[in-house]
Amino acid sequence: MGLWAFAGRGEWSRRGLPDDRIFSLIEDGDGRLWAGTPRGIVRIDPARRLAGERDAELRLTHADGLRTLNFGISQGQSGAALAGGDSVCLVGAMAIEPRQIAAPAFGPTPLIQSLRAAGQEVPVAGLAELPSGVSQIEIAFDAFTISSPRPVRVEYWLEGIGPGWQPAGTRRSTQYSNLAPGDYLFRLRSSWADEAGMRERLLAGRIPPRLYLSPWGYCPGYF
Repeated sequence: MGLWAFAGRGEWSRRGLPDDRIFSLIEDGDGRLWAGTPRGIVRIDPARRLAGERDAELRLTHADGLRTLNFGISQGQSGAALAGGDSVCLVGAMAIEPRQIAAPAFGPTPLIQSLRAAGQEVPVAGLAELPSGVSQIEIAFDAFTISSPRPVRVEYWLEGIGPGWQPAGTRRSTQYSNLAPGDYLFRLRSSWADEAGMRERLLAGRIPPRLYLSPWGYCPGYF
């Protein structure tokens, strides 16, 4: 059933989590909830949830050193090694000190670095006006972060071309060919490897037809 939050008005509202199955749910000393799910440990701030934010505040996965994602969690006791405060323990596996784990300030920032067409670079600020009749373009992109060493996931999609979102992997550019005149929208999104902290950037572009194919090309006495 996932996690439901009571909004104080006699209504319950479902909130997005990486998985609807929650094996265990405990509260730390700062009032935040920790949930054990089949897709890792999730930290939840109830105040942010009730305010309408759907994303988990933090998710711990293989990228953070967990050997498995499928477990429950239980409350542990403070000790000298934990430097005080409540601790969340993975029974038989590891211990986590909640106050030493900070959520990244924001997800990785997607960057559209350049657009090239017909051997020349086209400005990517605002609407990208490409040369008339061009049919092949190359777009360079990246994802920038200084807040965490966690792996970054990058995906892109030129609407109307291809099956949808494509994972970039280690590539930081893509090419399109056989493009017809018209309007296009390139979408780039980045997140942590577990899809948390997702952000998106858009680039709108237009390929005008060659003059002889435009309405002006058929005007009597134009030349």
